[in-house]
Amino acid sequence: HTDCVLHDQPLHIAQNPDYVREQTLYQMTKRLNELVDQAKISKRELARRLNTSLSQLARLLNTANYNKDMARLVELGAILNYELRWEFKKAA
Repeated sequence: HTDCVLHDQPLHIAQNPDYVREQTLYQMTKRLNELVDQAKISKRELARRLNTSLSQLARLLNTANYNKDMARLVELGAILNYELRWEFKKAA
């Protein structure tokens, strides 16, 4: 998957719900990996606060894994003291 901005995608691509979902998960996961890397908290502590295992946290942070819950990504962001802001934009 490439690094892209969804609202710049052609209409026929942007209207494919699976593609949009995967790209959204990819972008969210990529950004959360950056935030985790910058955080002054261990992955073990993050896993504890998420009430999950280190291996589950690794799957959550894997940009190639699209079988995850966006709510868990939002929860991880909140643990890192970030809130998610997003909006729907009309496809080009």
